[in-house]
Amino acid sequence: MYKTFLPCIICLMIILFSCSKEAVDDIKPQIDLTIPDAAPVNCDTLYFGENFTMKLRMTDNVELGSFSVELHNNFDHHSHSTEVTQCTLSAKRDPDNPFRFIQDYKIPPGKKEHVTDSQI
Repeated sequence: MYKTFLPCIICLMIILFSCSKEAVDDIKPQIDLTIPDAAPVNCDTLYFGENFTMKLRMTDNVELGSFSVELHNNFDHHSHSTEVTQCTLSAKRDPDNPFRFIQDYKIPPGKKEHVTDSQI
């Protein structure tokens, strides 16, 4: 019995002590559009084929890793905004050639705050 009991105890100890107890980051990063020269802000119009500078401040309690930018048409007037300001919109229409841009950007390791100044 000793010969089967000891290996079971050793296996149990390996399982219990080999698991890392990684903290769960359950606080969402914050995006700040109140910094000077922040852009684009709510109700800005961007035009296909024209570059713009995206400037915003991102913060997190642990560490930032990357961010993703997705731009797409708004001919149907949908919104992703959490602001209460209502924007003046053109008439609804069907897009002739729908536009979609998706790009990921890395943030240098170890940063809890990052101000982007990305040319898009």
